[in-house]
Amino acid sequence: MFTVSEIYSHGVCVGCGACAAVCIEHAIKMEQEPGTGLFAPAVDHLACTRCGRCLAVCPAVHWSNVVQFEQTHPALGSYVQAYSAFATENKLRVDAASGGFVTALLQSLLKNGHIDGAVVSRRVKGEPLRSETILARTQEEIASCKGSVYSPVCFSGIFEQLNRVPESERWAIVGLPCHIQALALMVARIPSLGRKVFLSISLVCGHVPTHRAYRYSLKRMKLNESEIVDINNRGDGWPGFLRIELNDGSIERVPYGNALSWGMVFSSPLFTSKVCHVCPDPGGFAADIMVCDAWLPRYKGNQEGVNLVLTKTTRGNEMVLDAQRFGDIHIEDCRVDDFLAANKRIFVAKTRNHSIAMNCLVGRNAGLFHKNIQEYEMTVGMCTHLKLWCYYFHIKLAGILRLDRIAGFLPKVFLFYWKFIALLKR
Repeated sequence: MFTVSEIYSHGVCVGCGACAAVCIEHAIKMEQEPGTGLFAPAVDHLACTRCGRCLAVCPAVHWSNVVQFEQTHPALGSYVQAYSAFATENKLRVDAASGGFVTALLQSLLKNGHIDGAVVSRRVKGEPLRSETILARTQEEIASCKGSVYSPVCFSGIFEQLNRVPESERWAIVGLPCHIQALALMVARIPSLGRKVFLSISLVCGHVPTHRAYRYSLKRMKLNESEIVDINNRGDGWPGFLRIELNDGSIERVPYGNALSWGMVFSSPLFTSKVCHVCPDPGGFAADIMVCDAWLPRYKGNQEGVNLVLTKTTRGNEMVLDAQRFGDIHIEDCRVDDFLAANKRIFVAKTRNHSIAMNCLVGRNAGLFHKNIQEYEMTVGMCTHLKLWCYYFHIKLAGILRLDRIAGFLPKVFLFYWKFIALLKR
């Protein structure tokens, strides 16, 4: 039996912290790598009894897309209904990443007594490259976490806190697909936790940029990390701005599609961890609700923001309809194909490409992981195969040479080359 340390060494650990939360010997501690900000399990092998509890809740081992309820899709899992949606409070809608649906829904659930609080994440004020996940019990605390974090987040501490809250309480959990998968594995093995988790909401995710992406952009903007008080990745309308608040009160604003934001640096495969390259789950197979930006032509001119929402369980659908009845959100039915089309590149990269990515980046040990993932059946021609192998060869080589460490010292054309390489996986 391998350990979670070995899972990390293979590059498939998502850093969720579920292993540390369930270890009864307290033999696992999550540590943050200072350069990238990624979280890794550190195991005290003298205290470890090899009981297997940590492996039982590890997404890297047991990730699954085979749960089926009302309707199912190979790239989305089970679903009930797709909607376009946004918060009816205009300021919340404009200040959020896109439409403000998640914040508005959580506030509605809290106000109307469905939940006692929500698990949400935000950047740490004063240390903006760091993130934190909190148990938010008030409308104000929920609002403090609006927007996107786009930075590594670990749930180990919050899982432990959830285990300690009274069983009578009900909580909504917001996370990335990997966090929601870890939560589902824990709920399946800890009945008391399952009774507290009322609703899970997953944010569609292409990847999480490492801290080196931010340091690259800050260097190009001639900003010192010590001068920065806060970072907001989205907001000020849609698609928004990267807003960097400095300690002198000034604010630097970078448009969403700018090269120093998601136009090149934050989207670069060079600043993406290996685990994101082999992730099989773009949306959150185990969630009650999936949420994403409405990246569709008909919403292109909408500067206030619109979300696309996919309810995946009956409870998820009921809560969305309830929030609409109370006037906290506006929803309209749309097609599940719209949800897919809005994030087509992400869904293709993480479903069609999954087995090729695993074989190239994990190699002969690929069969040890993602054991419950049914591969997306899709005809892939020889030309596409060659492009994908070329892409993942570049990723593997970059990892071996640790190119992300020296990227900040290289000319911008180096990042443009990697932007071109990223086209190969489409």
